[in-house]
Amino acid sequence: MARRSVALGGPGNGDRWGKDDGERADHALRHFRTWAWITAAATFVLLLLGAGVVANGAGLSCPGWPLCGGRVVPVFSGVVVVEWSHRVGALVVTALSLITAAAARLLHRQGPWTGLSLTAVGLLAMQVVLGAVVVETNLTPLLVVAHQGLGIALLCLWLVAATIPGRPRHRVASGGTV
Repeated sequence: MARRSVALGGPGNGDRWGKDDGERADHALRHFRTWAWITAAATFVLLLLGAGVVANGAGLSCPGWPLCGGRVVPVFSGVVVVEWSHRVGALVVTALSLITAAAARLLHRQGPWTGLSLTAVGLLAMQVVLGAVVVETNLTPLLVVAHQGLGIALLCLWLVAATIPGRPRHRVASGGTV
């Protein structure tokens, strides 16, 4: 009896829309790359927001972390909006990173995309913790630079994930790959 792959179906076994394994795998990769580009763009905007925080001296305008002055939504006065925008941007990048990593899982560990995505999510977790430490240590310069450097590394990972060449392998009935 031919073994059918649970991940992407067997060869020549179209799904209800008539897509075969290769078409589903190609679609999953296009889907992933779209999310990776969106996540990279949002990460770039977040880096710009972070630069705005530094340029405006807004780093301590929201005392405490994750709340801003003990509130989820602060009283917007002066540069508080700049710092709070950076925090909201970080929340958006976190959500997009998780969505992109989930899209990579549709590729069923075929190719480098899942590994790159999981690395990016791990780096993002370190970045969030470092951002909190930066605020709690009153903007220690070395930590601010490290925070910016990790942000740039995260952007680079998403750009690599979005642009790395290759096609996902699709499974065949014998359990091998094509």
